Amino acid sequence: MEIVILANLSIATLRLDEWLTADDNHYDVVTTSKKRAEYAAANFAANVTLTYVDDWYAEAALVGQIRRINDHNRIQKIISFRERDVLIAARLRKLFKVPGQRIENAILYRDKVKMKSYLREHGIPVTDFQAIDDLLDALCFIEAHENKYPFVIKPVSGGGSADTSVVHNVAEVMAAVAHHSGESQMIESFVDGKMYHIDVLRVDHQVRYISTGRYLTDCLAFQHGVSTASAFYRIARANQVEY
Repeated sequence: MEIVILANLSIATLRLDEWLTADDNHYDVVTTSKKRAEYAAANFAANVTLTYVDDWYAEAALVGQIRRINDHNRIQKIISFRERDVLIAARLRKLFKVPGQRIENAILYRDKVKMKSYLREHGIPVTDFQAIDDLLDALCFIEAHENKYPFVIKPVSGGGSADTSVVHNVAEVMAAVAHHSGESQMIESFVDGKMYHIDVLRVDHQVRYISTGRYLTDCLAFQHGVSTASAFYRIARANQVEY
């Protein structure tokens, strides 16, 4: 089986050299030229080929490399790790007729306005939100919510809470909107409370694993040099949770 892995992360983070085994598959690990030295120094099995692109976000270059791989051996799986790579991976699957997450699902995963709209339509409560094009849109949303600060302004397709701003006054609103100028933005009401996350592994339409965790800090702590570490809960028996 020909498997393409989009690996725009360091080898120390992914540790691909440790878990890609010498099996019957062939793995094409695609990463950036900036990471060439660390990937070339790793101890990969003989069934792993390394491919490099100079600019990860120059779509033509990345597609060109994937096309060359497919011309040599038909790709059967495409794997990505980063939030920002989810959509390009889905588009590559469509182009090369590879099974896996489709574009329409990837968009719901990446576009926060469409994601929250979809959740609301299916009965899952979400905070009030709105896509905004400029400062006036943001101020109108705030006025409609009786100026009950704080609010959150962030990119529609951001990842990992990067470039997310919690604003407490008009000056901060102006700065946040200006910071995101040129990209799709959204504003939403701020909800205070503890942050939880649930990770699920589903195989052949069956849930095989669920892990529930609570962030020890908020998701913006990294902006102040603080880790966003999690504490995980373990299901010991039915209806019993251990911390």
